Amino acid sequence: MKANEVGAAAKAELEALTELTAETVSSIQRQGELWEVTVDMIELHMTPNSRDVLAVYAVQLADSGDLLGYKRVGRYVRSQLDISTD
Repeated sequence: MKANEVGAAAKAELEALTELTAETVSSIQRQGELWEVTVDMIELHMTPNSRDVLAVYAVQLADSGDLLGYKRVGRYVRSQLDISTD
């Protein structure tokens, strides 16, 4: 699979499993036979939307696109500033 297909598959799988809306794919990495994808999901809609609560999910997919596992690894408010220098 191509990286864009992997990202789309990860978003679709998470939306189906969590019933949340996928916001963005923030990273995709190939790790041997696996794909590791990070997806930001909207957990709580607020008004204004700058106060939305988003969750960061780490997803593992097989090269075929099959979901192998996922877990929530963090949460943040949309307007939260991240100034890390990773």
